[in-house]
Amino acid sequence: MLIQPQSSHWYQWVSNHFEPFYEVDRADGKGKRRTTLADARKAGAVPSMTNVIGILAKPQLEAWKMEQAILASLTLPRLPEEPLDSYARRVVEDADGQSEKARQFGTDLHRAIEEELLVIQSKGQLFSVSTELDIFLTPVRQWLNENVVKVYATECIVGDRSVGIAGKLDLDCELKGIGRALVDFKTQSVKKGKVVFYPEWPIQLAGYEHCRNSELGGMPEMAIASVVIDSITPGGIYVNMWSDTEIYWELFEHAFELWRYLKDYDPRKSNG
Repeated sequence: MLIQPQSSHWYQWVSNHFEPFYEVDRADGKGKRRTTLADARKAGAVPSMTNVIGILAKPQLEAWKMEQAILASLTLPRLPEEPLDSYARRVVEDADGQSEKARQFGTDLHRAIEEELLVIQSKGQLFSVSTELDIFLTPVRQWLNENVVKVYATECIVGDRSVGIAGKLDLDCELKGIGRALVDFKTQSVKKGKVVFYPEWPIQLAGYEHCRNSELGGMPEMAIASVVIDSITPGGIYVNMWSDTEIYWELFEHAFELWRYLKDYDPRKSNG
């Protein structure tokens, strides 16, 4: 693979709740490193929903990665007498840099949205703050003001020990005209106004819905929604309400069954 994949997230059951298990101590005592599958096995940690659906093929994402690599090769000049393998490594590094920029933008925007949601949760007034992200936050702020009636939780960890999964949910809220809903924010480079709602998104959201519902004692099924923010053209925001949550949960269970087989690890046995 040309572009390095994002690290998988893990969670550990501690004092009656799940906590992030993203990093472990290095063997040499020099700092931390990312948690591996081997570490998770030893600790009895459970995978995130994103980790689980990571086994699914994502042709659109792979096509984007290939495009970045090709663009890098076309715009990055080869140095005089530079060996082809050295040039190829620089092309990969340049393409990976573009991927990392996209991930960092998404991370920063998620943090900014969380701050906005915390203001709503405390029943405060949303207001514009002059930052580099504000031009992208403006349509999000407008959508929140127009559609979110109440915020129950934001960036909260949800999980189900009996299933062996956990994850961090973007937003649990009351949506105008919809009712109780779980919302996931995504950033995307939208081309010519054509947003892509990837088929794995509702499967991931169904995992959150199952865990959140289980934690709250079996509430009526919550709606699930994906909100896409255009990372290229400020002002673009696109919303998709997914239906048939039960079907998506069944798909998640099938994906998780495959994940357990491929990883040769069943987190349910450590968290039952």
